[in-house]
Amino acid sequence: MFEYPLYKEHFMKSPGKERKMSDASDTDTSEATAPDVLSKALPPTPIRKREARMSAPTTLYIPSPDQTFEAYSPVGMHSPRLGMRLNRIVGLDCEMVGVGPGGFRSVLARVTLVDYHGALLLDTFVRVQEDITDYRTHVSGISPSDLQSASAISFQTCRQYVQSIIKHKILVGHGLQNDLEVLSIQHPWYNIRDTSMYQPYMRVDACGRWRARRLKELASIHLGVSIQEYGRPHDSLDDAAAAIALYRKVQMEWDYAMECKRQTYLCSSQCRMSPSAQTI
Repeated sequence: MFEYPLYKEHFMKSPGKERKMSDASDTDTSEATAPDVLSKALPPTPIRKREARMSAPTTLYIPSPDQTFEAYSPVGMHSPRLGMRLNRIVGLDCEMVGVGPGGFRSVLARVTLVDYHGALLLDTFVRVQEDITDYRTHVSGISPSDLQSASAISFQTCRQYVQSIIKHKILVGHGLQNDLEVLSIQHPWYNIRDTSMYQPYMRVDACGRWRARRLKELASIHLGVSIQEYGRPHDSLDDAAAAIALYRKVQMEWDYAMECKRQTYLCSSQCRMSPSAQTI
């Protein structure tokens, strides 16, 4: 049975929901170490062997027709619907290349999707129809041979795959606005969990303004792991798994806050539409 070490503090602190821990937990009440946490977010295959992973057949998770309830539906940790609930959460990360003069305009070159536990759902290169002026290999890890390989798919096919996977699901990532923009996809705001915009994960600058932290910094501080190492290109699988691990760490608080915002929005919308609320 899958263990949830990140929820241990919630069970111990929440009133009325205390549960007896195992004998080993009674003697050692410390939280799970960061390497153990991230190990549940990464697939069993070696991360750096990208050629072997990319050559494998693309595997997709397509929700069954009977799973029609919305991703934001409240589900308790002991609910029988928990398994289905976790299947409604996916992590996304994209790598881009530059086109146009100077390579300043970004287009999609690679997309990666992982599930709640960090298992791979989709990882593929995307063929670029425009002339690429900057591959940004030192950051993206993309080379001309990657986009010309037989495993690369068209942008429209990739977009359809991503839409079918993330539909009615909570989407987790870092800087999701940029990823969704290059994918030309819109997603409901209440189903977005962007770790760059979550206030407890942000910092305050010298002027008192909230600023986003880099994913590398968040992974080091909150997970105790090192990603995006100096001198090595980014790996979208690493980044997506790290974002999912950061989300799991604060899932209850974050989902509750978003549900409150959604309910407030729905209530205010109904008040505006109500004839009794209109002034003559």
